[in-house]
Amino acid sequence: MKKTYTIIALVAGLYSQVGIAGPIELLNQNNLIVFGNLQSNSEVEGKTLVGGDISGPASNYGINLAPYDTALVVGGNVTSGTTINANGHTVTVAGNNNGTINSALTVTGSSPVNFGLVKNELTDFSAYLANLNANSLLDSPNGNQPSAANFNIDSNIGNGMAVFNIDTADLFGNGLVQQYDINFANQSPSAVVINVAGENITDASMGNPVGGFNKANSDFIIWNFYEAIDIKLDKRLQGSLLAPLATLTISNYIEGSVVVNNLYQNGEIHNPIFNGDIAYNPIPTVSVPTPVPAPSSLLIFAAALLGLSLWRRKSSIDK
Repeated sequence: MKKTYTIIALVAGLYSQVGIAGPIELLNQNNLIVFGNLQSNSEVEGKTLVGGDISGPASNYGINLAPYDTALVVGGNVTSGTTINANGHTVTVAGNNNGTINSALTVTGSSPVNFGLVKNELTDFSAYLANLNANSLLDSPNGNQPSAANFNIDSNIGNGMAVFNIDTADLFGNGLVQQYDINFANQSPSAVVINVAGENITDASMGNPVGGFNKANSDFIIWNFYEAIDIKLDKRLQGSLLAPLATLTISNYIEGSVVVNNLYQNGEIHNPIFNGDIAYNPIPTVSVPTPVPAPSSLLIFAAALLGLSLWRRKSSIDK
């Protein structure tokens, strides 16, 4: 019998840990994470977490989620005059709902997310990525002749991580960049990490992404703006964006997970969310809203294990 109780305890413990996630899981499970406030007039295809208030005339969430999933968690308030469309999904608001929410279920008064822990996890992760040694190089135009910029992955990467460490002046602030591409050199990197130094970033003077910067590759590319305070993007960005200190303003779409301090959203945030393999394994401490089996299901499963054990014991006695 002791063995049976041990098995049940282990099963129960396993189920109780379903809601625990580290930074890579947070990026993989959520399309948009805003630690502070979100002002939106656009849409997010996956899940959204907002630690502060949400405002804006109208915004859409959870367009590509499975039925009855949680599309939006708001740690603060929904401001007056704001309309939220959750496309048949659940919305949770910890503060006051002063707007209009169109959802299958709206829950107010509590939040299943500890946003302080979420911020700490992702800020630490950004710092970790920023300290990685570069193993691949950006070739960007200089002088007076406009041309293309190319992210050249080293030919010895194989299936490891490709890491670029660049300054904002090399790309985003370089008016000579007509377009930019990524050269995989027949490698299959588990993730492409692009660390961008600089506090104030805008892409107004540069060209668009082409070639390898496309939807098919966006799920394993991550742009880490680890020290940015203000980011303004007018052009599309292929890959996830991690900028835990920044206020971000977008006017075009981003193809990947987005993590920022505050967001002014006038462009869509698309799937695919980040799915790259990065060698980062701290002890996860963040609780996130993930499906957990109902207690009745767990009891049924435990009872089945107990019954099986008792049957085996009886059979051995009869023999």
